[in-house]
Amino acid sequence: MTRPDSTLKEPQASDPMPFMVSYLAGGNFVSPAFYVSELLKKTLNLDIFGWASQHVTGDWEGVQKAAEAAANLGRFNGAYSRSITDSWQQTAGATWNGHAAGTSEAYFKNLSATLDFQVRPLEEIHRQLTNISTGMRELGRLVGDILQDLADKAIILGITQAAAAAAAATGVGVGVAAAEEAAAAAIILQIIKLAQKLVDLVSKAYKTIYGTIGLLNSLSSQTRPENLPPLPSSSYDFPGA
Repeated sequence: MTRPDSTLKEPQASDPMPFMVSYLAGGNFVSPAFYVSELLKKTLNLDIFGWASQHVTGDWEGVQKAAEAAANLGRFNGAYSRSITDSWQQTAGATWNGHAAGTSEAYFKNLSATLDFQVRPLEEIHRQLTNISTGMRELGRLVGDILQDLADKAIILGITQAAAAAAAATGVGVGVAAAEEAAAAAIILQIIKLAQKLVDLVSKAYKTIYGTIGLLNSLSSQTRPENLPPLPSSSYDFPGA
């Protein structure tokens, strides 16, 4: 028989999307800001977009570990409940008769049911926390992508404005300078739209997360001690058994 405490493992957090998938799917290979960011990582150990994303979205790894802890506790309670039932059936249930058998069966059934009562709320807490963690992780990735897009636009804007200034300084490139200034104005408009997209994305995600937190509060209230079936207050003792 597997020991119930074997289910109590240290929670882990992992990102299912490896670097190369994100690099190719996100179009990072054509992003100037991406290579600037990678240079900063290697030279200064500074992940500027990751740092900004985490400060906006929070610690998704911590939430995922909390989800796994709830799942492990649910598995432990379920395994412990089954272990009590199996042990009783193989010992007293198989050898005792009469009133002693009935009393012991009622005692251990109550103990097993009390433990099993907590399994489903813990499973649902695990599911909801996993959803929050996934949402936070993906939000962080999207925030990082938008910030990277903003940085790309800023780099291109700087180059465009420098080209316009150089063309205007020659005195013969007035038409080119005007075209470059128009392009710069268009880039500024794109930057404003990206910034608004970022604000809208974060606001929508926060509303979703806070809604889920309300559900978690409801689930956790189901597992408060006063709402649980009471555990037996003493070990089983049947006189004469």
